[in-house]
Amino acid sequence: LLVFRQHLENSLQLNTVLSSKEDIENAVDSLTQNIHRAASASTPSEPEIRPRSYGIVLTREARELIRTKRRLRRRAIRTQDPWDRILWNRAAKQLKVVLRELRSDFFEQKLSSMDYTVDANYSLWKCTKALKRQPLRWVPVRCPGGEFAKTEVEQANAFGFHLEDRFTPYDFATTEQIRETHQYLQMPLQMSWPIKPIRIEEILEI
Repeated sequence: LLVFRQHLENSLQLNTVLSSKEDIENAVDSLTQNIHRAASASTPSEPEIRPRSYGIVLTREARELIRTKRRLRRRAIRTQDPWDRILWNRAAKQLKVVLRELRSDFFEQKLSSMDYTVDANYSLWKCTKALKRQPLRWVPVRCPGGEFAKTEVEQANAFGFHLEDRFTPYDFATTEQIRETHQYLQMPLQMSWPIKPIRIEEILEI
């Protein structure tokens, strides 16, 4: 606040003549600008935080493939055309191959640059420590009665009770509606065949 006050006092002119409407407007504009300058000068600048890159760096080819895959995905979902879906899957496979090569090159470069000295920030020892780290212990499973599930059968039963309790539907439907739903689900065949997919070219020819 003290810095703001000093900057504002140094920039203000108290002998401004206010004899017309234009003089008043100019004085107000000048005061507003001086307040903004004083606020900017008295506000401490935050240190620039640069994001640290821990993963692979995408090349121009990979970024272009990502954009192409997203564009083909939107088109395939919008048109529901089998040919558009084929193009989308083809672009996805091509992108997967490029990303696999980039990951392989990244890990090869990372392994070749590892060292046990202070110049490499002891990267070799840190990687070895991460590999030798003990896995996290799983939380024991409890049965509905509160005792621990020791065998696989008890764990499966506890999981089944959990799913049954979690996904039990609300009693919104009547008994007649539930019976009709069960009869419909137990029907051997569907009443009508699904609609055969068509292509955009077939629609354009009509």
